[in-house]
Amino acid sequence: MSARAKQIIVIGLSWFLALAFLFAGGSKLAASEMQVEGFAEWGFPLWFMYLTGALEVLAAVLIFVPPSRFLGAMLIVIIMIGAVATHAWHEEWEMLWMPAIPLVPAAFVAWQRRPGYRARRGGNGGGKRKSLRRPIA
Repeated sequence: MSARAKQIIVIGLSWFLALAFLFAGGSKLAASEMQVEGFAEWGFPLWFMYLTGALEVLAAVLIFVPPSRFLGAMLIVIIMIGAVATHAWHEEWEMLWMPAIPLVPAAFVAWQRRPGYRARRGGNGGGKRKSLRRPIA
């Protein structure tokens, strides 16, 4: 797969995740009935729902802005690992796929945008630019 194709996929996944987590975090911050009931059923206090919602909105903003895309993706990965653990702990096996949907693309975005990855690949996404510096004699 070309570097350009990977870049387009990362941008598309980032926008999808940003919109999904803006919506999901917003529903928690708005204390939608479904969210309040879910967190109560799992035994979490109400403040934890608001914290989770705030972190999801923060992740959405971070992943949307290219320089902070890695941080936003990692925050989503951490939140979704917690969601998977919650569903598994409460034996809600039929619900495990829901946090896996954003977990996989967030992990891909984090891997593609990890610090130093672009530099190891040759800087500008693997592009072939010549250096403007002259060699030291």
